[in-house]
Amino acid sequence: FLDHSQLADGAGSSSEMDDVSKVESSVNDKTSVNKFDKFPIHYAFFRTDWNRIDFISIVCFWISFFLSLERRDIGKYQVFRSLMCLRILRLLNITKGSRVILKGLKDSALQAKQVLALLVCFWILLSIIGVESFKASFKRHCVWTNPNDPTDTYSNEFQFCGSYLDAQTLQPMAYFDELHLSTESIKGYTCPVNSKCIMTENPYNNRVSFDNIAQSMQSVFVVMSANTFTDLMYYTMDSDSMVSSLFFIISLFVLTVWMINLFVAVIIHSYKEEDKSRKSHNSWHKKYRDLYAKFTEKPKIFKISRKLDVVFIIIIFISFVYNCTKQRVNGEIPKKYNLCDFVTSIIMLFEIIGRFCLFVYAGNWKVFFYSVFNWVDLISAIFAFVFSLPPVFNSLETTVYGWLSIFGIIRFYRVVRFIKPIRKSWELALKRTRPFAELILFGAMLLYFSGIIMSRLFEGIVPISEMSDDQWIMCNLPNCIVSLFIITTTENWTNVLYVAEKYSPNTFTALCVAIYLISWFAISNTVLLSIFIAIITDNLELPEAEKRITQIKQFV
Repeated sequence: FLDHSQLADGAGSSSEMDDVSKVESSVNDKTSVNKFDKFPIHYAFFRTDWNRIDFISIVCFWISFFLSLERRDIGKYQVFRSLMCLRILRLLNITKGSRVILKGLKDSALQAKQVLALLVCFWILLSIIGVESFKASFKRHCVWTNPNDPTDTYSNEFQFCGSYLDAQTLQPMAYFDELHLSTESIKGYTCPVNSKCIMTENPYNNRVSFDNIAQSMQSVFVVMSANTFTDLMYYTMDSDSMVSSLFFIISLFVLTVWMINLFVAVIIHSYKEEDKSRKSHNSWHKKYRDLYAKFTEKPKIFKISRKLDVVFIIIIFISFVYNCTKQRVNGEIPKKYNLCDFVTSIIMLFEIIGRFCLFVYAGNWKVFFYSVFNWVDLISAIFAFVFSLPPVFNSLETTVYGWLSIFGIIRFYRVVRFIKPIRKSWELALKRTRPFAELILFGAMLLYFSGIIMSRLFEGIVPISEMSDDQWIMCNLPNCIVSLFIITTTENWTNVLYVAEKYSPNTFTALCVAIYLISWFAISNTVLLSIFIAIITDNLELPEAEKRITQIKQFV
């Protein structure tokens, strides 16, 4: 137990601190003070989330330490090496924005717990249906036998079946069970002549199937992710029948289209409610933007400058279109394209210098730096000019020069921004940039810290030789970070999951691998992307003052 006076800042919840303040405010008289000193109020150690994480981390550290004395911490009990790194997640509190995001996520989870419970119920229900419908379906494979040598056989791991063609009668025959006894069921894909449908083992070292509730829940979650689930659907269609696709269609609609979207809606709503409480602290950028607009509104010299912007936008557009025709000759970029970049860079450099001189002439050069666009134009003009110099162009490799040309390409935003509808859309979507920056920073920190935690689990599981077939095997920290990012994008994310499970030394490690990666998918793809949507939709909403003006205009 902890005394309330010993609680660190941010260690307890807001309700705990409110209780403490109430106690302190009620002990003004001498009798109450003496009574408070004599009977101090204690708070349970496990009342706060971070204390629970610290406890799990420390306990797992000592378990891993004692296992390491007998060299048993690597392999079967490798998960403890991973869990002892959980304390690193405390660094997510390093910024004010990340603390607000964590608080918003916690409040969202509390409000979405009923929806989450309903989602889990449907998940388990469909998993049970999957076990009942497709148990042992992934064990049936077409096994070819050489007619001239019966000992020469080949098992097609990913060709699932339910029957085979008899070599004599060419009639479909029932598949063989694990004891090589013929069954009475003829269904699914029919193996060709000289091949038989025989039950062997499930793919990926017997890790992917519907044979039990755990593996079925994993397969149903793949359906819930709406990516690569068609592979499982085609497998069941081959092993059973076309009707099997109904299970996946119903699961997709119930879990993904209905339950996941309902869960995301609750998270977005609750996060937006939490975010409204801190809008007043995000006005620093708007302050400088308003000062810049006020300073450049009245002087005629700025009005003339805005009219001349069309000339520079045309130059940028012509340069961009010309560079789109760029082709390498003998592996090198022709110098005429460098000459175009060099001339354009000189013009844009003089343009940004002239723009700065206008602010000096107007009497306050500091206002020039109040605009984000001035910063972008200044940096792009300087770097594009330096890298387009002929001596620099001749000294750089073609590939390096191609990457550095990004500073010249960035200028094209002025052409896009010149179109009024697009400019208005940008201003709405990026009206509040600080929440975007904070969420990107939070996501990057979470990705890095999670990579550290998971790299301790996946270390040594997948052999390095597997990289010839699949590059992202989570064999080290950089590889683990990229693999987690791939899972966030959902693009073939099950490749990482299946390969890690395939080479897991035992069922317990395979279960831990599945829990880790599925949890990361749910947090990164479902929760964090939902917050991005919440910020964008909140930016698109009109303030109350603008709503009134719009209503008056429509009424008039």
